[in-house]
Amino acid sequence: MIDGTCAKCHKTVSIYKVNSHLNNCTLGDKTGTNHRSFILRIEDLDVQRYWMYLKMSETATLDDLDKFLRNIWLECCGHLSEFNINGRRYERQSEFCEGSLDTKIKAKEILEKGLMFSHTYDFGSSTNLQITIHGEYHDNTKPKNNIEILMRNNQIEQKCKLCGKKAELICAECYYDEEIFLCESCEDKHGGHVVSGIVNSPRMGVCGYE
Repeated sequence: MIDGTCAKCHKTVSIYKVNSHLNNCTLGDKTGTNHRSFILRIEDLDVQRYWMYLKMSETATLDDLDKFLRNIWLECCGHLSEFNINGRRYERQSEFCEGSLDTKIKAKEILEKGLMFSHTYDFGSSTNLQITIHGEYHDNTKPKNNIEILMRNNQIEQKCKLCGKKAELICAECYYDEEIFLCESCEDKHGGHVVSGIVNSPRMGVCGYE
């Protein structure tokens, strides 16, 4: 997996040292007991290149987490999404399918250390995530945000398939067969295909994501 950057100190950290760095830099002392949070490790299951660690308050809901993931990684055209936890589907109330449960459920009612579950955005051109409850953390004071990033993967620098220079674009039409990266100078040489910008997201090149 790709190394990442700490959201607090902005240091690049080896994927193998994430746990120790978070404990020493971001999480620090765990003596407080008033406000419990869950530490989430989130990985994409499609290209297996993207990951992040989040801190989620026990009073935040699955709906809050869905919105957070949409804002930072997923949202393109307002597609449906769902969580699958222990074989049960959780969807937004306005998107209910038969047998689904409400994402308004709070983290403390359903999450626990070691739990692994999935999140799917868009049931056509799907982006699939695996979420693991990596641990728990107790704050002395109430966190400013219900969900915050602790660390996320760095963007890989891609090379243009045609000339080898640094790429800024990805071919959206070729995405499902092959990831083809292009520089702006070579865009017109690639058959006039639809392209989109390179972004640090597992949704890159999919549907209308920018």
